[in-house]
Amino acid sequence: MMNIRSLFLIDRAVASRLFFAGLLAVVASGALCADVRVGFTQDALTLDPANHRKRETETVIRNLYDGVMTQTSKSQTVPEIAESVRQIDPVTYEVKLRKGVKFHSGDEMTADDVKFTYDRLTKDKAMGGQTSPRQSLVGPLVSTDVVDRYTVRFKLKEPWPVFERMLPAQQVVSRKFVEKVGNDGMALVCRAATEQLGKLSEDEQAAIIDLLPDELQATAARIAKRRKDHPNEPAGATIQATLVESWNNGLRDVVQAELRNAVTEVAKKPGERAAK
Repeated sequence: MMNIRSLFLIDRAVASRLFFAGLLAVVASGALCADVRVGFTQDALTLDPANHRKRETETVIRNLYDGVMTQTSKSQTVPEIAESVRQIDPVTYEVKLRKGVKFHSGDEMTADDVKFTYDRLTKDKAMGGQTSPRQSLVGPLVSTDVVDRYTVRFKLKEPWPVFERMLPAQQVVSRKFVEKVGNDGMALVCRAATEQLGKLSEDEQAAIIDLLPDELQATAARIAKRRKDHPNEPAGATIQATLVESWNNGLRDVVQAELRNAVTEVAKKPGERAAK
C-alpha cells in the first residue's frame, strides 16, 4: 500500500545531491553502474508509520508514504500531499489537499484518510488497544476534523508554533487498507519473519527461544508462562502468540528485531551457527 506519488522522499535534497554527484563521477570515469545501493545501520522494525520511534525505520517508511507537509534541503516546511495550509487562529489549521493523489490500491487519498491517520496518532488505544508511540510528536493536537472531501482542520489544545514543522514526520495511510489488514498487518517486516519461522522444524523453532536475549525479561516470562500453560503447543506458535501479547508494550520493536535475528541464525546450517 504505497502512495504512487512517493518517489524517494527520504532527505530528498541531500540524497539528490549525493546521487547526482556520484552520477557525474561515474560518467566522467566512463564506468557504468546498474544499481545504486543505500546502506542502513539496521533494518526497518515495522512498516507502520504510526507504530515506531526509530529514525532508521522512519527513513524507510518515508520512501513508502507521503506526509501532509515535507521539508526541503533548506529546512523549509512546504506542502506535500497538501495543496495549502492556512492557520485560521492560534489553535486551528486548515489543510486543502491535492486532488487525484492515489494509493497503490488505486483508491484516492481524501480528507477521511488524513483524519484516520491522525486519529491513530492522537487517540489513546486507537491501534487495537495500543496507543501510538508517536503520540507526543503531534503535541497538543486534540482533533482532526473533515470539512469536505479535500479539506481537513487540525485543532490544538493550545498554541504550538512548531506544529507545521512537525507535520513532515507523520505519513498518511489509507483508512481502507488499515481496516482491511489490521494493525498487525501493517507491520509487514514481522510477518516476513514469522513466515520464515513456519518453514523451520519444531526443534529449530524451539532453539529460537534460547537465542532470544536474556534482557528481554518481559518477553521471556511470557514465553515461559505460555509454554507451561500450553505444553503441547508448537514452539513457533508460542513465539508468534507471545509477539502478539508483546504488541502493546515498549519492547515491541526490540522483540521484532530479535526475532528476525534469531530466525536468521537458526535457519543456518548447524556448523554455521554462532555459539550463544
